[in-house]
Amino acid sequence: MKRRNLLGKKVGIAAVIVAFGLLPVFTQSPYWMHVFILMWIYIIVTASLRFTITMGEWSFAHVPLMGMGGYASALLAMKLGLSFWVALPLAVLITAFIAVFVYLPCLPTTGTFFFFASYAFGEVMRLCWVRFKNPFGGPAGLLFIPAPGPIRIPGIPAIEFGPLSKIPYYYTVFVFMLLSLLILYRLEQSRLGRIAEAVKESNLLAQFVGIRVWRYKMVILLIGSAFAAIGGSLYAHYTTLIMPVDFYWGLGIYIIIYTVVGGTRHFGGPIVGVFLFVLLRELLRPIVMYVPLVYGLILAGTLVFLPEGLISLPEKISAWAMKKKIAAA
Repeated sequence: MKRRNLLGKKVGIAAVIVAFGLLPVFTQSPYWMHVFILMWIYIIVTASLRFTITMGEWSFAHVPLMGMGGYASALLAMKLGLSFWVALPLAVLITAFIAVFVYLPCLPTTGTFFFFASYAFGEVMRLCWVRFKNPFGGPAGLLFIPAPGPIRIPGIPAIEFGPLSKIPYYYTVFVFMLLSLLILYRLEQSRLGRIAEAVKESNLLAQFVGIRVWRYKMVILLIGSAFAAIGGSLYAHYTTLIMPVDFYWGLGIYIIIYTVVGGTRHFGGPIVGVFLFVLLRELLRPIVMYVPLVYGLILAGTLVFLPEGLISLPEKISAWAMKKKIAAA
């Protein structure tokens, strides 16, 4: 039975990947391509936030570190003339380096204190972008960020990135998202993931059994920051414009809502949360002023009735149906 369920899940996941991989074949609407490109970026950022949450700490510096990835990648391309394909990995390394200094003062704290300490240092980063016009552009940000260079594969025409078609961007971000999710999933299933669970259960107990909690916390935070930087770099080179306001605290709250409503205990939870809220936001554009209200109601309802997130809904329904069936027997 377990093998059959596992096979069914794998087939379902493969079917979803193929369906979204073929999406541009059925619709090439620039509007919906844009929506899904941003959705894939938010999934990378939200899934990487959930990875840090597996050790029991909530970081509010995650979105500013996403912005740092975007700024670093954009500046490397604009000031040094580097290709996007070189700037992205360098931006990830730069962001991870900066994350060390962001999280070092936060590590002695836990829980609420860690959350607000990370917020403070993340806000310092954002205010630096606002304050210094050179090199960050000040409140106006950075304009005319270069698009990714062409992809050349022998035997087929070069894939060009430009304003005429969003399809190359769609597939590029889609592939980055799939690779990011695969790596994060493998990390969660590894020894590092088990250590994160142990730290979440009890810092003192983890130290007692020989786990160097401080070291592993930093490693997990740096991995999460690296994937947030990937999302920031993709965002910068896709939009070709970034401003400090793009990474303000409101986006951080939305990313947390996506994670909580989707479900933090399941790997797929943030994916469900991003899908729900991004699509809902587009459907509610005619009444956009009520979007925060709708988000708040969904968050409150989820916390009360589905504390494990929307991804647990099928299990809840299945358990309810089984109870009804037993009661009727």
